[in-house]
Formats: sequence, structure tokens, C-alpha cells
Amino acid sequence: MKPIYRASLIRILWIVMILGTAALVISAVESTNDSRVQAVNIQIEPILNGNFLINEGDVQNVIKNAFDSDLIGLKVSEIDMERLELELEAEPFVLDAETYINANEEINISLNQREPILRIIDKNGLDYYLDKSGVKMNPSKHYTARVVVVTGDLPAYTDDYLQREDHIMSDLFKLVNTIIKDELLKPLVEQIHVSGKEFTFAPKIGDHKIRLGGVKDLEDKIERLKIFYKEGMSRTGWQRYKELDLRYKGQVIGRK
Repeated sequence: MKPIYRASLIRILWIVMILGTAALVISAVESTNDSRVQAVNIQIEPILNGNFLINEGDVQNVIKNAFDSDLIGLKVSEIDMERLELELEAEPFVLDAETYINANEEINISLNQREPILRIIDKNGLDYYLDKSGVKMNPSKHYTARVVVVTGDLPAYTDDYLQREDHIMSDLFKLVNTIIKDELLKPLVEQIHVSGKEFTFAPKIGDHKIRLGGVKDLEDKIERLKIFYKEGMSRTGWQRYKELDLRYKGQVIGRK
């Protein structure tokens, strides 16, 4: 075969291969677009100690309310996966959501829950949690988190409180984060009462209260309290004082 004919034949073969491949791709895409959702698999990562603030039934309800369907049987091409993630992340107990469709036409949903760090029960009867990011969460019907309870004079929650200077809610959030990161205070502090701009602790051990005052010089106040517990309480006992006052610089005042 002459070289010119051989080159032409090779070009023709390449064109046929390219057209054949394109046809297969188009056929696969059309097949995918016509395929329907076979199942919705939901995986929820537990929070501390394996607990759940939200369960699979709650997630299914979110999907049904948002799409008027449980998604099973719908065309894969009709499912807006980005919208699905946004709908799930709008739920107060959901920190983030990831979704994808596998080769078996199954929608897989993976959720991380928000983790509460404090519970607020204010004088107006409002009852809610704040999570690690400071976001408001209503109580869950599935699980009551064992966290610090805060009562007293608290303003209404606003989304921007952490960015506002001299805001009691911002001070409270800072205080609770300090407590839960401290090995001594975390198991000790059960309740915090807010009065004006001042905080008072109710510890789990003993029959006394701890007057912190404001969060100015917080680290120094906490360190004084820890030293007093380790050195003073070990000699006098937990029942000696009715109040420990940390509001005065360099002192821990014990009142009987």
C-alpha cells in the first residue's frame, strides 16, 4: 500500500475511533441523566460520648420539606446537590454537610453536628444552647447535653454578639471557653449566674459560690482560684466558706 493511502487510512481509523468514543460518552451521559435515585444513605457523626442531637428521621424530614419528596425514584439529573447541602446546613444542629451520588445511583449524605458548650436559661424563659462557634441552638428532643448552665440578666441573642465590644454575651462565651479548657474547672463549674456585668459560679463540690466579677484579668482570677483550691481548700475543707470573692486584685476573699 502506498504511503499516501496508508496515511489516509490511519486518519480515517482515528476519526472512527474518536466518533465511537464520543458516541459512547454521549450514551453514558444520557443513561446517567435518565437514571433514578435508588437510595438515600445518611451518616451522622456523633458528638461527645457518641450522642446525637439529630437523627436520620430528622434528616429525612428536612429533605421531604425542602423537595416535597424523599428523593428516591427521582431522576439523578433533577437533584440539585448544592441545594441539598444548603438545606441540610440550615438546620440548627448541623455544622456541615457533604453529599454525593455514587455509581449505584445512591445519594450519600454525611453530616457533622454542632457541639454545644453552654446552655442559657434567661429570666425571660428563653432556653437555648451555644455551640463551639457561638451559634445559637434550640434544645434537642433526642439528647440533653451536660454543659454549663447560665442564668440571670442576659440580653436577647443576636448573630453579631461576638463582634460587638463590651457585650455580656461575648464575655460569657470567653468565660465558658476558658472553663472548659481547664482540667480543674471543667468538672467543677456547674452553673454561672449573670447579674449586670458580673458572673458568679456555682461549683459542683461544696456549698459555696464564687464571685468572679467581670472577665477583665480573667486568667489571673482563674489562676488565683486554682491556687486557693489546691492549697487553701486542702487545709480548711470545702465546707468552710459560703463565698469566694475574686473581684479584688491579687486576692481570694473567703466569707463564712
